[in-house]
Amino acid sequence: MFRRRGGPGAGRGKRELRRYENARLAQVVVAAGSTTADRAGTKSLCVTRPFDDSLSIALIRYVAQVRPARRVVVVEDRADPRSNWSIMYRFRDTVIEGTEVTVHTVGADTATFALAAHAAVAAGADAVVYAGSSPGRGARCATALADAGFTGTGMSVGPVLAPAFLRGAGRAAEGWVFAQAYTDPAALPAAKAFTAAYRKRFGTAPAGWSAEAYDAVGLIARAARYTSAAGAERGGVAQRLFRTSHPGITRTLSFHSTHQVPTGTGMFLYRVRSGRARFLGLCTEV
Repeated sequence: MFRRRGGPGAGRGKRELRRYENARLAQVVVAAGSTTADRAGTKSLCVTRPFDDSLSIALIRYVAQVRPARRVVVVEDRADPRSNWSIMYRFRDTVIEGTEVTVHTVGADTATFALAAHAAVAAGADAVVYAGSSPGRGARCATALADAGFTGTGMSVGPVLAPAFLRGAGRAAEGWVFAQAYTDPAALPAAKAFTAAYRKRFGTAPAGWSAEAYDAVGLIARAARYTSAAGAERGGVAQRLFRTSHPGITRTLSFHSTHQVPTGTGMFLYRVRSGRARFLGLCTEV
């Protein structure tokens, strides 16, 4: 079974995951966020992307190596405990030489980020990380920072980079940097042929996750070359996927023994310019 969007999540998605797992059917997930069902004990779920809760690794690299920051303030949005914890935890517990990290908390029932924004400016923050997953609340954070006179780099991850953030933040979104798990094929040299074929077929630029979906199909095809559907056990295809390395157009797809993609792979950076998210590249190459 191949999934392009959403992936197994809460409710029906979890039931589907268990059903296909019990049937030993391979499940390939391309676009799944931090709500993806717990993979503990699953043997057939192949997730080809890093989850949202690990994307802050790319932001840490950015403030450590690309645009060094002496002071980083993490705005912990309690409206989303899971996302805010994963981002806050990584920044708080990662030693970044020459960088001081502090955390300011915004309650789930608090509509304004003004206090956290003023605290960040007073602390002389070079970078502020919105630790949450709401595009709307992320936009409020960006607006509050701009109103407070913040001139450093605003940052966040995956789910926040959405039209609602760009609309809500307006000019305050300018310069914000995001870590995402999908590339922009039109800006990726390795995807030139794919982009041309996509435009010819659909008359528009490739949609989000389309290149990743293309690579996932390539992974399945490569694994299938060495797996006999007639002679192998039903679960053999899934296990072959985890042992296969596929040189895709976005990156090489491969997996650890834990069935995870290698840490730090598949993380891309974007920067907002003129109201649009502009692709910067793979986080390790920016």
